Amino acid sequence: MPPFRNRFLSWAAIILVLCVLVVSIVFNILLGLNKSRIVNAANTLISDQLDVGYMAYVFPNIVVIKDAVLVPNDDLDPARVVKLPAVTAEFSILEFILRQNVTVQKVKLYSPYIHHGYFSDFLKRNGKQLLDFLLRLPRVDFRFSVKDTLWDFTVGAGSPDYVQLNFVFWMKKDTIRVQGAARKDKYVHAPKHKTRQPREDPAGVSRGWPPWASLAKGGQRQAAGLPLEFDFQGVWAGEGLFIDHLSLIRKNVYLKLWGSLFREKLQLNGFAFLDTYPQEEYGTVKPVKQSGRIREYLRKAQKPVPAGHFQDKDLYLMDMDCLARISPPRVDVERLNFNFNDVPVTLKGRLLFNDLFSADLDIGLDPARSKNFAMKNLNEIRWHLAGASDGKVFTSDNDIHVSFDKAKNPNFPVTKIDSTLKGLRFLLDQYARPSARLKRGETTIATGGNLHKLFLENAVISLSALKSTLRLLEVKSPFYGGRLAGRFWLTTGRPVPKVDGTVVLNDVDVHQLDELFLDFAKAEGRLFGRVHLTSVPRLSLDGQFDMHNGRLKNFAFFQWLADTFNLPSLRQVDFRQVSSGFTADLDALKFKGILLSSGNVNISGDFAIDKNGLVASYLSLAFSKKLLDESAKFRPILKIFGEDIPMVVFDFQLAGRQEAMNFQWMPSPHKNMIQERIPNFVERIIERRIDKMMTPAEQPQAAAPQKE
Repeated sequence: MPPFRNRFLSWAAIILVLCVLVVSIVFNILLGLNKSRIVNAANTLISDQLDVGYMAYVFPNIVVIKDAVLVPNDDLDPARVVKLPAVTAEFSILEFILRQNVTVQKVKLYSPYIHHGYFSDFLKRNGKQLLDFLLRLPRVDFRFSVKDTLWDFTVGAGSPDYVQLNFVFWMKKDTIRVQGAARKDKYVHAPKHKTRQPREDPAGVSRGWPPWASLAKGGQRQAAGLPLEFDFQGVWAGEGLFIDHLSLIRKNVYLKLWGSLFREKLQLNGFAFLDTYPQEEYGTVKPVKQSGRIREYLRKAQKPVPAGHFQDKDLYLMDMDCLARISPPRVDVERLNFNFNDVPVTLKGRLLFNDLFSADLDIGLDPARSKNFAMKNLNEIRWHLAGASDGKVFTSDNDIHVSFDKAKNPNFPVTKIDSTLKGLRFLLDQYARPSARLKRGETTIATGGNLHKLFLENAVISLSALKSTLRLLEVKSPFYGGRLAGRFWLTTGRPVPKVDGTVVLNDVDVHQLDELFLDFAKAEGRLFGRVHLTSVPRLSLDGQFDMHNGRLKNFAFFQWLADTFNLPSLRQVDFRQVSSGFTADLDALKFKGILLSSGNVNISGDFAIDKNGLVASYLSLAFSKKLLDESAKFRPILKIFGEDIPMVVFDFQLAGRQEAMNFQWMPSPHKNMIQERIPNFVERIIERRIDKMMTPAEQPQAAAPQKE
């Protein structure tokens, strides 16, 4: 009996093997004969060309596809491809035997290569018909997985830029699940790196392992990026989809959304947390040598990361509520509302995903509704953006309106700010420093009843990353007949962001600044200056300005002197230099080291005014004898000073409220000389309002000396 059983099992095994061989041979022959028909059927769904190297059947239910390539019909660039080196598809044996249907249950792609530029164009051309085709397929249990995708974002001759992608797609009845991770590694050029070139097929399309073509450019991986994990689950419901959850998770990012998509209507809710204080963006590639591995272990051991290091995120978006209508290539955002760090934000507008991407958006921020916003008097911000991008440059026009609540901070002088930015161009080049160019910008600042206007044209703005938490923002622009150059250091480290910057003005035409400051309408000359801004330990300004070889016309202070003392020459002062240092914060504005140098009058001293309008100042005025001789009231004192004293110096102290300042003549050698000659001069001229005692209408040439 046992020998018979053994012979039976042997023959059964032989018959089974023969059946497997026969089935495999028959199926492979059928695949070979029908390969063209299968490829042509696939090509009817798309406008591009699909080419397959060969197809093979593996018993019992696996089909292997090798060297599949998807290329555009009208592009001769061999790099613009989607390559699928190996694809396996598993089908249901029962369905095939019972119903003679090929029902695919599992598809797996191994190491595909995707050229981003081409794939984006492919989806624009074929996305709608592919989606319609997928929606018409019967709802069967299905699994689709992709392993080690290399997504090539490299542009031109820049450093290789790849994203590695792995994901799994499940569909079980009406439930859909997608899980995976994407990682962007850091590559550098390695010109001496030798790689095997891909072979050419008869059609001239490169075949083989996809990264060959890219790595042949000279790319070598330097560091491994941190993965971005994603998880999606939804349920089909008729013509729509319920989104149970969509999660994006990274070391410093957490986003969760849920909602629905029915026909063209997308409804989403959710929240997000973001840590903008960068940690290590890339992980070090593990050394091959044992000594290198030991050094890497010691490096990590010396820098442990606290367990709760990322528990507190600095940016958070809560209560997200989005309603949009999707009609490719157009997306209309009817509303997108959320709280950004407790500040309510609203957004609505239109996005158009054509060859030329465009956006027309209205964005609003309402800090006044926030309980935790630091600047309590900031009421609202309204921003309208209209722009378009060709993939290399994003150009936009912007209107920004900022309003302040005077009731919440009466000492804050600004009531609103209106800005218009025309032709703002952002360079979309990942291999260059982030930069922008502004064709024309106009900002109007309202302070009480006054309007201050600032214009910029042809400004260049660039951003550099100096350290993980330090950024350098640089601005260069023509500025009212001269030049403006600014540098701002932005520190994003905890506990609060910091700003420290310097703006330098060079050879600016002062008279053109009349719309920025009304007093400049009365001045002429060339301005040189430096302004320093810092937010640490509190927001403050300081700096220095110098004007050279200019003129002051009807300047308020000199106008008062001219009217009071009958000195007509002070209505127009031609100066050699005007300079001062200054500091400003939320409490006071101070001018230090004031200096005016001219032929008839010199001024030096300090001036300060606080947030309550209280003035504290000490000024020294020096008048030439020629100037004082214009007034009959001063001629008597000219005889006091000899030829060795070219100018008469008056020292004053100013105090009190700005609109009603008190003047006090301070002790000085020249004051003593005058008092010795004219007793009680101070009391009569200063304390009894000398402007009333003098006769304003008196003409210097007709005046007689005043007798005391």
